[in-house]
Amino acid sequence: MLNRSALLLRYKPPAVQWINDADPAPSGRAITAEEVNRDRTLTLYWVSLLGH
Repeated sequence: MLNRSALLLRYKPPAVQWINDADPAPSGRAITAEEVNRDRTLTLYWVSLLGH
């Protein structure tokens, strides 16, 4: 039996603001939530049934 989980992040305004504050774009234009959420990465990870 395979036990897997998927993690898909959807950024909300506080996270988008943090991104803009921490790493401003060279053009000076702030990134929007729509832009951040357009290309999302799906992360798969294994869940051990033995607790390891």
